[in-house]
Amino acid sequence: LYIMQYGFTMAVLFTNVASAPFIMQEHYGISPMMFSLVFAVNAIAMAIATALAPRFRSMEKALKAGSDCMLFISILLCGALLLGCNFWIYEILLFLLLSMTGMSFTASNALAMESEHGNAGIASALLGTAGYAFGGIVPPLVGLGEMMSTTGIMFILFSALAFGCTRLAVSGKNSWIFRHFFNRYQYKETV
Repeated sequence: LYIMQYGFTMAVLFTNVASAPFIMQEHYGISPMMFSLVFAVNAIAMAIATALAPRFRSMEKALKAGSDCMLFISILLCGALLLGCNFWIYEILLFLLLSMTGMSFTASNALAMESEHGNAGIASALLGTAGYAFGGIVPPLVGLGEMMSTTGIMFILFSALAFGCTRLAVSGKNSWIFRHFFNRYQYKETV
């Protein structure tokens, strides 16, 4: 589940990568130089949040915070895009959203590697594969329909899926899904 959470968070990032040039340059009319500066500032937001994740009491708390905020900000950003917000509202919300992806990346990576420390090579390969698989799937989806609305919807969709994976992974055995499936399989193994 941590790998799926990571993949959906990568989908949020790649939604931005695929849509940002069109939204910023074509819709808002900023110059290529300004676009480069804004893109760099957003990358710095990710780096800062990545560095802040280990300051939480646990990586589970960092992942919950990142996923919760990512979903909330995605909803705000979608609404802002649909309402035709000005550039700075878009940029502030995008800055916040991308900082939460950075926090989620750190936490999901750490938790995936920790949960599979005996198979660290396989876990690492799966993390990389999931990230780039989502990265390849997302850009064509973002290009469907009107760019502003599709981008907002994709932000919400992938943030919600990452949120769901986080909730399932962090709740662990207390989750009804885990109790249902693992009790069933545990029963079959002991018979």
